[in-house]
Amino acid sequence: MYEENFEGSSPFSTGVGIENCGLEYALRLVTYPVFQGSQAIGFEIRKDQPLVGSSQKVRSEVTIIKGTEDPRFTREMWYSYSLYFPSAGMEYDATRECITQWYENGGDETSVRTEKDKAYLEVCPPEGSSISTKYDLFNTDITSPTASTSGPPGSFMTIQKDTWHEFVFHFIHSTGSDGLIEIWRDGIKIHNIVGRNMHLQLPKWKLGLYKVSFLDKSSLLDSRVLYFDNIKVGNADASLEKMRGITSTVSPAEVINYTLVNAGTEKDIATIISGATISLSELGVSKLNIRANTSTTEGSVKFTLTGAQSFSYVDNRFPFALFGDDGNGNYYYQNYLLSTPGDYTLTSSTLINSNGSETSGIPNTLNFTIAQ
Repeated sequence: MYEENFEGSSPFSTGVGIENCGLEYALRLVTYPVFQGSQAIGFEIRKDQPLVGSSQKVRSEVTIIKGTEDPRFTREMWYSYSLYFPSAGMEYDATRECITQWYENGGDETSVRTEKDKAYLEVCPPEGSSISTKYDLFNTDITSPTASTSGPPGSFMTIQKDTWHEFVFHFIHSTGSDGLIEIWRDGIKIHNIVGRNMHLQLPKWKLGLYKVSFLDKSSLLDSRVLYFDNIKVGNADASLEKMRGITSTVSPAEVINYTLVNAGTEKDIATIISGATISLSELGVSKLNIRANTSTTEGSVKFTLTGAQSFSYVDNRFPFALFGDDGNGNYYYQNYLLSTPGDYTLTSSTLINSNGSETSGIPNTLNFTIAQ
């Protein structure tokens, strides 16, 4: 129904409308970072920017499709995009912003928000309730026990910044119990949400940046920046495969071995041998990552960590690391993961597509123990 890959000179030319302050920085084509092709789109808002529209808000948003006006819009819809959170532009902020809305009338909408370095889907509350449920968008997998909350998102996983993430949302829009939202991040299904997900009418889908705390000045920051690529909308005829941007292929590759990395200093510690015990106190580290060393720099690597803690991730860019990296030597880490003592198994496979599908190499399995 709709696809925008930003390879032309007029972004969103077939969308419904653009809402921003009109200044050049608010919406711009960029050549870096890019998920696929040669261009992506950057959104930016600033605390001191001119206010937007009759409502006088701080926003830079684009409405892609409007459910009440487009005859192609049905109860069953698919939405997808690739999203890049830059560490310089999306710094930690205790106040939240909205980056995607299934907008109805401005109250109790289902939306994607970021807050305190977390990203979550906030779903329209059940009828008769004013309490929305939040669902962690960096949840490790669909079985995670801390994947949702009606309170602050403190238990959620930290956003993996400076790398692209592909999100697919499958909706059956409903004001009743037959509603459905399925969510995939980087090819891994992370949520299956059943129940009410709209309260009034078929929504309009909009994305970008909207931040109330820039209007009331409660945020300590001055600007927010976010990048999108490969935006798609489909109806009931779409599928997960059609919504994902799987295009490029590379030659088969394999994971050769693993290196333990100090994510605090960005230094390699040692090659990890299966059966090894890693003593945090002896090494004097608390921020760890594991790099998969591969026979090629192309393609992707899918990681699955099980044991004392569980985690799944597809790294689409060399070097390939369990918790990701920014591509410039800065390795990320996750609180509690690899700092919790116990036995672990890490399995990784190279993938023939750059977005994380079609296993190419033989899985490489590493067993190890974390000790204090």
